[in-house]
Amino acid sequence: MRFSIKSTIKFIPKILYKIIFSFFSILKVLVFSKYNVKLKFVKDYGKCYILGNGPSLKNDLENDLEFFSDKNIFVVNNFATSNYYNIIKPKYYVFADPAYWSEIENSTVVKNCRKTLEIIKDSTTWEMIVFVPCNALKSSVLNDVLKHNKCIKIVDFNTTTISMKAFNSINYLLFEKNLAAPPVQNVLISSIYISINIGFSEVNILGSDHSWTKELFVNDKNQVCTIDHHFYDNKDIKYNVFTRIDGSVYKMHEILRDYALMFEGYHKLRNYADYFKVRIYNVTKNSFIDAFERKRDLNN
Repeated sequence: MRFSIKSTIKFIPKILYKIIFSFFSILKVLVFSKYNVKLKFVKDYGKCYILGNGPSLKNDLENDLEFFSDKNIFVVNNFATSNYYNIIKPKYYVFADPAYWSEIENSTVVKNCRKTLEIIKDSTTWEMIVFVPCNALKSSVLNDVLKHNKCIKIVDFNTTTISMKAFNSINYLLFEKNLAAPPVQNVLISSIYISINIGFSEVNILGSDHSWTKELFVNDKNQVCTIDHHFYDNKDIKYNVFTRIDGSVYKMHEILRDYALMFEGYHKLRNYADYFKVRIYNVTKNSFIDAFERKRDLNN
């Protein structure tokens, strides 16, 4: 009896914490989330393939391009700048980085993002859904570019982040209803979350090397530098200072903290997928992501 009472006393604070975090999660959704997001009206099923832009994707596309011709394909960020965009004709396109709808005019990053949007507008001749966070619709930049192409449908999704310390059943219900989302540290997290919510039972990830930590170093000016490889790079890639949209330089601890949150986010997504019996496979060779089951052969 003494052991039982002691265990109960220890258990009560954990329950109270979960109740408190659950309360604030619901409160945050009530205050910050949009209730009429279009994501809930998109439905699909079966297998899908999310193509990250990591360097490993180049071999996948060159060695088995026909495989992707009739599949449910998600692409992200600057994929449209590659020659494969008009060949694969992806069904879904996902943006999560505010640089794509930023109104900053003197940023190289923003200019490259605008270039991608222009390519999508001018070259998309097939029906495609573009997923963007709700706050992206508040900016005229993205809408002004993409609304001129009738083949493109813009669908928004909530990015309200809630505490994972709350009850899983409450968090997953809010995710399922598209009222909240796991911490959106990058566009791949958004893509996986969206693919689960619109009904896919199997999600395959390619081109998600995530091996940036191998390329980090600090120069003589104490600036963190890196090489950001992409499968579509057609020239020698040089080290660049790790900067934000506004040109400010990231500190090493800020970068590593964001990386840690990103990799943790994949594990949270894995738990969410398991809850709905959705299988997520990482088909990326030598990927640093450790949350998802590995698959070597796309045809399996």
